[in-house]
Amino acid sequence: MKNGKVRVLLILPNNLGDVIMATPVLEGFKKKCPLSHITFFVETGFEGGIVLNPYIDEIFLFNRKDIKKSLVKNTIETGSLSLLKVINHLASKKFDLLINLSQHDYISILIPLVKAKQILGRHFLAEGNDTIIDKWSLYLYSIPFAREFNSLHSIDVYRRITQIQDYKCRCTIIISEDEKCQAVKTLNDLGIDITSHKIIFFQPGAAFPSKRWPINHFIKLGKMLIDKGWYIILSGSPYESKITIEIQKSLGKQCFNIAGRASFRQTIAMLIFAQICVTGDTALMHASAALKVKTISLFGATNPVETGPYGKEHIIISGRCDKKPCFKRECESMQCMKTITPEYLFKHIEKKTISQTPSCDTFITSFTADNDFILKPINSKNNSYYNPTGAIITQKLFDNSISHCKAFLKNYNKIKTDSQKFLFILNEMEQVLSSFLMDSKNISLIHTFENKKVDLGKISGIGQFWNAYLNLQLNSIPILNPLKAISSSIQVCQETKNRILTALKAGG
Repeated sequence: MKNGKVRVLLILPNNLGDVIMATPVLEGFKKKCPLSHITFFVETGFEGGIVLNPYIDEIFLFNRKDIKKSLVKNTIETGSLSLLKVINHLASKKFDLLINLSQHDYISILIPLVKAKQILGRHFLAEGNDTIIDKWSLYLYSIPFAREFNSLHSIDVYRRITQIQDYKCRCTIIISEDEKCQAVKTLNDLGIDITSHKIIFFQPGAAFPSKRWPINHFIKLGKMLIDKGWYIILSGSPYESKITIEIQKSLGKQCFNIAGRASFRQTIAMLIFAQICVTGDTALMHASAALKVKTISLFGATNPVETGPYGKEHIIISGRCDKKPCFKRECESMQCMKTITPEYLFKHIEKKTISQTPSCDTFITSFTADNDFILKPINSKNNSYYNPTGAIITQKLFDNSISHCKAFLKNYNKIKTDSQKFLFILNEMEQVLSSFLMDSKNISLIHTFENKKVDLGKISGIGQFWNAYLNLQLNSIPILNPLKAISSSIQVCQETKNRILTALKAGG
């Protein structure tokens, strides 16, 4: 500690949406530890979501693209100097705590060079492998292998990683008075009446094609809304201006295109004067929810449970598709997005009603009594994104105090059966390793152990989550000292077995 303050480095350089999703953790940490000095490590160009944030003491801009160019164009020695300068600057801060919420490989490698006293999240070891020690980071990395058994928003996982349990913090974006005044001027210059209470933002672009609602759907919705007196503002990056130009040409005078002309900060300053924002899974979606603008989010390939608009009474509409969420960047059919009709959105926007439709699933965002984000389906026929019983049990692996509703435990027997298969093989793996410690020349036992690991991977259902959790821990063990690694692996197997047995008691 320095001057009595806990010096914290939070790393999440990924993109604007992820940066905004880290803001509740910042607020929660400041409330938990008022004397903390928080530095936010973000990639240059993605800081727009945290400028003026009252819970950040310093924004550290990492110019990854320029450093990468330097490493490629110059000699290794010359190119490395710019990276070394960054590392030395961070190391000189003498951080007490480093929180890595990023999942990029290069970040993991840089972390040990910063020399923080305590590290949360994935980081590289001197022995030559990545490691994840804290339990909720293990949960975060297990999710992609078995999404059916996760009900937590990424933000709610982040706050568990940072050990912030009891808070009601939401995403924070601050717009200055100067930015607001400039936004009013821009809207007036465009000819938009900000007193009309009929301003709607369309964000037709997205990082991946699979997350985009069809252009003709935006056009059809826009025509219906313009007939009712709505002003439509098209937002987006310069790369998305081709899409917005096509929409604007089709909609005419009451449609205004700011894509590629307004920065992210200028865009969100104008957004606060809108009544509604229609968007896919984008950074603007997170900004809109943070600014408490009613957000209608259209989801297809990605999962709104994990990255939906964090706030109350926003609308999530996801198209029907047996493979969702597939997380594909591109999709030939785009069935999930095409089945969300313009007529359905128009009815909700203009008549303010949420009706049932067989073509898609609709949810209203809310929070549980424990302040966890939750999707409330508008009818019982909505397809759920997760198995409620399995989600409770996987969370109990990390926190056995979690409460549960007995009604959620109706699929418990299947989960228990799959878990028992997993535990049986895991017990065999532990015995094989114990035998090897007594006869270290019998290499065939190691082959047997590896074959058992393959067998674990064949177990379906919740076994996929247990397998991911186990392998993340085993892969975190350094192997330079083989016998020590074997002993550590036995301990991991034992602890995993005991945790699973305890978690299964949720349905007992």
